[in-house]
Amino acid sequence: MSNPVAAAPSLGHDGATPRAAIRAALDLIVEPNAVVELRVPHSRRGTLSGYFDDVDALVNIAADLSGRVEGVYVTLNPVDRALLARAVNRVSEYAKHTTADNNIVRRRWMLVDFDPVRPSGISSTDEEHQRGRVRRATGCASRGGTASSSPTLGMVPTCSRVSICRTMLRALRL
Repeated sequence: MSNPVAAAPSLGHDGATPRAAIRAALDLIVEPNAVVELRVPHSRRGTLSGYFDDVDALVNIAADLSGRVEGVYVTLNPVDRALLARAVNRVSEYAKHTTADNNIVRRRWMLVDFDPVRPSGISSTDEEHQRGRVRRATGCASRGGTASSSPTLGMVPTCSRVSICRTMLRALRL
């Protein structure tokens, strides 16, 4: 009988395990009892999608997928609880239906992305990245740089409130 040895988990930038870092991020983003979607586009098994009201299950699946797929994403804003019926606290493969704008029950966060405008798959330069950080810190609206910010909003999504978000982004020239 062989004696398997568990591999030590790799560490994140701050020395935390990826699972601990994922948990910390989700604790910030996900409200208690909220439902969020986890999505992995362009996997070998199509789009992977699942709906979670159990943060522990979400952390475990996100950590298991992390590093094995190009990107693991979660909705920043809570989604309609009825979507749990699609894949409750698990991920399904080849998902045909995922979260649409009208499935968001409340706009709690608004992601503001300070990436420069460039073709897909081309990273920002160090100089652009630094400009993005400065821009995020100062609220300046000039183009260039990679950084993001997510101010909390606490708004119920209605057409007028979605319009407000679009107006805010136009004002930032993003």
